[in-house]
Amino acid sequence: APKLKGLAEKMKKATRSGCMDHGFSRDRQPWEYTDGCVHLLRELIIALPQSAYFDQFIPTIIPNIASKKNFAHYHELQQTIWQSIPAIAEAVGKRKFKMYLELLLIPMIETLECNNRLAMNAAGNAVTFCNK
Repeated sequence: APKLKGLAEKMKKATRSGCMDHGFSRDRQPWEYTDGCVHLLRELIIALPQSAYFDQFIPTIIPNIASKKNFAHYHELQQTIWQSIPAIAEAVGKRKFKMYLELLLIPMIETLECNNRLAMNAAGNAVTFCNK
């Protein structure tokens, strides 16, 4: 029978380097790219609140991806979206943001009713912010 190698020995033989890599990796999943895009979109809107980014993406793309639940880690993407909403709303101004708020309500409420506490908390904070 082949001798089983311990985790420490496997980690020593890692061919890749980098912080916390340990030689274990996997390909990125599509939702992770989308998650990064939400972060990027938030930062672009904060940096350029008068640009077209808000009007192009918030009424169409964000409600669409916030409603997707056909992958294992959809709660993490929802959490990112709802955590980003207050910063986006502050950047563009509440008046402009509230023009599109109705489009976000259904996915926001669905997240409030899910069983993932982090996503629920993020959606709850977004609702509290929007209710101010």
